[in-house]
Amino acid sequence: MSEKRAAKLYLICGMAGAGKSTLARQLESECQATRFSPDEWLRALMLDMNDRVEMARLRPIVTDLQWGQIQGLLRIGCDVIWEAGFWLEAERAFYREEAKGLGADVMLHYLTAPIDELKRRIVERNKDLPSHSFHIEPDELDKWMEWLDVPTEEEAARFDAFDVHGVVT
Repeated sequence: MSEKRAAKLYLICGMAGAGKSTLARQLESECQATRFSPDEWLRALMLDMNDRVEMARLRPIVTDLQWGQIQGLLRIGCDVIWEAGFWLEAERAFYREEAKGLGADVMLHYLTAPIDELKRRIVERNKDLPSHSFHIEPDELDKWMEWLDVPTEEEAARFDAFDVHGVVT
């Protein structure tokens, strides 16, 4: 009897404008994995895309729903890509340990770019906003960058694989 291959969970981490969605779509094609994006689900649920209060209310609900689906897929051996930003080390650790408990391998992809480049990309994206994105004011990135726990070498060693990506174009 052949040994069952471990499912893979790809966590896509990074700031707005860093290229998370682009990388997630590339991986989806290359790895034949199921991709989850909280922003896509939020866009489908929200009536006013600029209502930050409603977005803040719905985001944890969407995250919980997606995590439930992801767990089910991992249990049956399906690979999953989750592009939820994962700004906090504690959040990454939680999902890593939960997925490992299901027998999955967990890969962390961290996307980074200088703040000026992120702002430039946000301005460009806002001009012709993709259906899966929300309007972001470039200055919001200054505050959000303070909330980002950049993965350390010590944290990276806890994952089955870790990759750092510059801006994906």
